[in-house]
Amino acid sequence: MNNTAYKRLALILIAAAAVDLVAAGLFILTLPDTVPTHFGPDLVCDGTGSRWQGLIPPLILLILFPIGLAATRKSKNFEKNLKPLSVTLIIAEGFIIIVNWVLLFIMKTDAKLGDRIPLRSEWIFPALIGILFIVIGNYLPTVRQNGVLGIKLSWTLKNERCWNAVHRFSGKLYVAAGILCIGAAILINIVGASSLLFILLELVTITAAVIVPTVYAYSHRND
Repeated sequence: MNNTAYKRLALILIAAAAVDLVAAGLFILTLPDTVPTHFGPDLVCDGTGSRWQGLIPPLILLILFPIGLAATRKSKNFEKNLKPLSVTLIIAEGFIIIVNWVLLFIMKTDAKLGDRIPLRSEWIFPALIGILFIVIGNYLPTVRQNGVLGIKLSWTLKNERCWNAVHRFSGKLYVAAGILCIGAAILINIVGASSLLFILLELVTITAAVIVPTVYAYSHRND
């Protein structure tokens, strides 16, 4: 991918964020004034609020996305990282839009305090996070040293060999974590396991995805 294609992609993604904001606003007009806005790990509604809270994620996306795009252009090895940057931007926007629409449809259920959300949606979030981990894991080894994208630790930023080793290792780790999350989604959806299992598994997975690369980077800091 070249610079021109990256600029074209950036404009498309900003336009998509604007369309998503308008679509979310139109959808919200079909909702009652007070909707379920928060629920526990068992998907029981424990908080309600204004329907317009559903506009917060698309608004944040539309405001912050151009800022993020501008920041990436100033990063080290920008030209070499065009492909992983592009993939990251696409999956980040897609993830936020999908999650927001899941929440909007939950708002449409009219669940009251103490009601369980009447949607079989427990599997969606672990599945999405699993896909996210797998995609990122596949592209991590291709990321060149920079201060915006990747595993940015003092040892990786100072030592290019350490950077490369950590990102090759972490790519495999993230793919494994993603498969684990998708396995949890299948367990929750088919076997009927509690979503509390997913939360525990997710905490362990995310913690490992942060701590293990850090320990690995420290062990290769003098490569």
